[in-house]
Amino acid sequence: MSTQSWLISWVGNADHEAAEGKRANELGPIASAVSLHEPAFDRIVLLTNYDYERTRQYAQWMEKVTGSVGT
Repeated sequence: MSTQSWLISWVGNADHEAAEGKRANELGPIASAVSLHEPAFDRIVLLTNYDYERTRQYAQWMEKVTGSVGT
């Protein structure tokens, strides 16, 4: 029986600010968790109430920085 590792998280303002370069060299809470987790998460689910475009840009940044894609 295999076990999967999932991350389900709310995308908050600190996450967006990190992606937008407003927090110096910080990755933000979600990207930090993804970067440090070994082995990589099998699935990442991101929840948000921010507008579509800002969240889309965050997801693209997240993929670039961590190599992981939210679904």
